[in-house]
Amino acid sequence: MSEPFAPHGRGERVVVAALLELLGMRELVTAQTLGGGIRYAETLSAKQVLAEHAAQELLHFEVIAAAYEELGAGDLFAKVGKRAAHVIAPMSWPETVVAQLLHDRPGRLVLRRTEERLASWLPKAHALLIDEEGHDGVALAMLRECCESPIGRHAAQAHVPGWLRVTLRPLCERGFGRCWQEDDTLAEVVREYLGELLPVFARCGLTLPTRVELQLDLPPGALE
Repeated sequence: MSEPFAPHGRGERVVVAALLELLGMRELVTAQTLGGGIRYAETLSAKQVLAEHAAQELLHFEVIAAAYEELGAGDLFAKVGKRAAHVIAPMSWPETVVAQLLHDRPGRLVLRRTEERLASWLPKAHALLIDEEGHDGVALAMLRECCESPIGRHAAQAHVPGWLRVTLRPLCERGFGRCWQEDDTLAEVVREYLGELLPVFARCGLTLPTRVELQLDLPPGALE
């Protein structure tokens, strides 16, 4: 018989549970964001894409929740559901496409950096990563289209600080550094996340916010 799960312990299962919790939270919030953005999509095809991706995110959540329960950590939806429900919802199409792009990226980063570590508990980690990379391509295309006009680009830029704050905050929470490999630091993780956004934003004519605009307590050296 395996030893009982101790949520305040320091063993590998506790670290894996924290990773699964972060991944599950991201999938649930992304599904909610995409679902809420359907009303603002300006074409039927865009509405269908958002609905399809929202459904896939919920399927991803089910996979992660099953692994979380198998780990002995309990009911993942009971753990994060109420928290996810309090995340802000987009109120326009430019806000939707900004939120869509930024929500998926932390999950991709976590999966990419921890896929090997999660392998025994989340066998579908690689499949989830492939799905998320596909979603990212679609999200980027939607954002670029929105930013083709000066009005759309200005509207999208206005929403970057708020949604970047929402998506960065879980990565910056104290104590989450234990989830990374020993040679990683929280600042390096955040730098990687922001560094990957720079060329993406450049293609759309957008810029990253400053530390003051971001209003988030980032690790030293995370935003140069």
